[in-house]
Amino acid sequence: MKRKLSLFLAVIMMLSFMVATLSSCGDKTDETLDKDTYNISILFPGYALEQSYEYQKQVQDAINEKLYNDLGFKVNVVCNSYVDQYETMLALDLANKMSYDFIRTTNGTAAGYAEKDIFVDIKPLIDQYAPDLWDLIPENAWAECTINGKVYGIPTCSFPISYGLWIRGDWLKKLNKELPTSLAELEALCEAIKTNKEINPNGKVIPMAGNRDIMEFVFLGMFTDHPGDYVDENGNVQPKYLDPGYRKFVEKLAEWYKKGYIDDLVTNGDENTINSLISKDMVGIHVANVYQLEYSTLNSYNAQKNLDMKWIIPFKADTKKYYSSGFGSDIISFPVTGKNTEKAFQYMNWYYNNQENSDLVLYGLEGVTYERSQDPETGKEKLSVPADKLSDTVKTFNDLKGFHGANVFTRLQLLYTYNSRPAESAKAYDSCNTDEILNNCHLDVTRYFQTTLPVDIATKSADSRNVLYSRTLDMITGKVASTDAEWDKLRKEWENLGGKQVYEHYTKLYNENKATLSFLSK
Repeated sequence: MKRKLSLFLAVIMMLSFMVATLSSCGDKTDETLDKDTYNISILFPGYALEQSYEYQKQVQDAINEKLYNDLGFKVNVVCNSYVDQYETMLALDLANKMSYDFIRTTNGTAAGYAEKDIFVDIKPLIDQYAPDLWDLIPENAWAECTINGKVYGIPTCSFPISYGLWIRGDWLKKLNKELPTSLAELEALCEAIKTNKEINPNGKVIPMAGNRDIMEFVFLGMFTDHPGDYVDENGNVQPKYLDPGYRKFVEKLAEWYKKGYIDDLVTNGDENTINSLISKDMVGIHVANVYQLEYSTLNSYNAQKNLDMKWIIPFKADTKKYYSSGFGSDIISFPVTGKNTEKAFQYMNWYYNNQENSDLVLYGLEGVTYERSQDPETGKEKLSVPADKLSDTVKTFNDLKGFHGANVFTRLQLLYTYNSRPAESAKAYDSCNTDEILNNCHLDVTRYFQTTLPVDIATKSADSRNVLYSRTLDMITGKVASTDAEWDKLRKEWENLGGKQVYEHYTKLYNENKATLSFLSK
């Protein structure tokens, strides 16, 4: 369940390692603003901000000219960022009642704050200023941002699915094979990688690698309609582990393990390790998230194009239901300490799903901070820093203009591609964001219970889940046989550890929140 941040721990961590760097851009105080201009303070992760940028004021003035014409007010955007330990520093700031008008965070982090009423319930603001958002954003995304009927954030949304397979394209060419379109073709590719003497001269190459959790996200939906916890026909919440299809999934991974298609990375593999092994010609297929090629160590792809990495989503031919990790993982929340919450909400909504406005906020001025071209590989418009402005210190739009906002709606995030984004990444993002996939997703019911479990239920949940997880992992690696007797034994042990009581509690929560969770029965 959603973890709680300990404010005491946050303070201790801050004193132990002040590794985070907070910088800001925008320097006007309330006293220096005219009556139509409002300071909007934003916090987001991951950037080292300068105090000033060459075109910061020029872009801010252009934003304000259009914003004033559209909404009748102006803003002075003050951007703040922590490069490291973002969640820890955010917890400390909120405990100290730092004034931020809106922040970028994740659902898992925000839920704990929302329960303590640290974020504004923005439902009235949406009703007044942005009613179209109710229909634009999927129901389950709103559910991820709702506690006790209060909406504590705007999901910037993500992809219906975000996991699949990254495959060495250069090896496909060596093997004279196309991208697999079914489970059977994937197995044939693994066998070909394993037995090819040029690719695997010493027998140490791992055809396919991925952590067991990620493999579950990708492959479980090929064996069951319930690749996550679900509500059965009687209205009871049930664990995915005890669905008959889960056993088939475990047995398929056990078969691959025995054949040498996967190895012990299924038990402890992490993305960085596997990506490194790909670069060292030790792995051919990475079962991973869609962001790998752009944001992980595989971004070295930009200097290793010979790998020709290719992406595929879970196979349409075999998949009963795609597993969806949800849409609301990245959200914009409005702390109660904000000084200009209403104007901040209006400003954020002004550019959130408007192409012209979001271009201005995120990229600045065309011909000044960015230029457009056509990308022949993706067919998309490509945005680039003007060539005459590139330097050792200027590599991105933000290096020229600073920051004037946070995330926008997914549709606008995918509208363009960039010099820093491999073409295959752009294609991968598009493949994960189709109506066909959206309409065939399984939504894990228990992720929508935005509440703290009672201590005894939380303990039983952890203990009973751990035995299911560890025992099925033993089956995958051949330490325990997958027999009827073993599965019966596992179910009984799960019940003895309180697993049944946990899901009875989940059923109670589901029944109490049916109005919010109605989409789960569709």
